[in-house]
Formats: sequence, C-alpha cells, structure tokens
Amino acid sequence: MVMRVGLFKALRGPAHFRRHPMATPREMLDRLKGDVDSLVVGVLDDLTFEVIRAYKNRPPPGYLEWVSTTATHRIRRLAQTIFHDRARARPLGQAPTVHDEPEAIRSLVVNWLQPQMEQSFGPLPDAVKKVFSAKVS
Repeated sequence: MVMRVGLFKALRGPAHFRRHPMATPREMLDRLKGDVDSLVVGVLDDLTFEVIRAYKNRPPPGYLEWVSTTATHRIRRLAQTIFHDRARARPLGQAPTVHDEPEAIRSLVVNWLQPQMEQSFGPLPDAVKKVFSAKVS
C-alpha cells in the first residue's frame, strides 16, 4: 500500500482555534492531577523563564546548565519526598490535594531556588528578587 503525501492538511485560522482552544491553567492542573513531577517541572520552567527575563536575557554564566540539571533534579526529588509523605499521612479515601494547591508547589520551588541561586551565583539583582516575591494569580 502506498500512502500519498499531502493527503491531510493542517487546519489553520480561527476555526481551528474555536474547535481546539488552548487549555486554561486550571484545565492543565486537572490533567496533571497527582503528577507532582510534571507540576514541579512546569513551575520551575515558568520561574526560569521569568528569571532569565529579569536578568535581561543575560543570566550568569552556567545558570542555564545548572537549572536544567542540578536544580531540576534536586527540586523534583524534594517535591516527590514532601508530597509523597503528605499523601501517606492523609486519611484513607481522601483525595490528593497537590493539584488543588499550585501555590504550594510554587512556594516550594521558590523557597528552594532562591537561596540555592544566591549560593551558586552570588547576590541576586532586585528584578530577580521581584520574580521570586510575585504572587500567583
């Protein structure tokens, strides 16, 4: 059987977006229910993007490698430990609360990341500190 190239065309334009809108943050959290690892990495990615912007797209040397390896690995391990222990401590039959508390995950990531960055890269500029102190909307 020979498959013809160009048989299917990608949908374009506003009609495509009406049928397949992007997920809202709440929908994304619902899709990731209980998947602490994905939520932590998502929060870390968002913070990293904001931190790089705060550094005016010129982060300290070694920052990108450090955040993609060391920071990601350590914060994932910390979150798994904390939320696994929290899940074990909850009463039998009670639903997990990780996906209901994105602020808790962001707070965990920020509280770990900020001092680790200061230790690895020196004092943080005010713009970076502002990223860490911003509230989730």
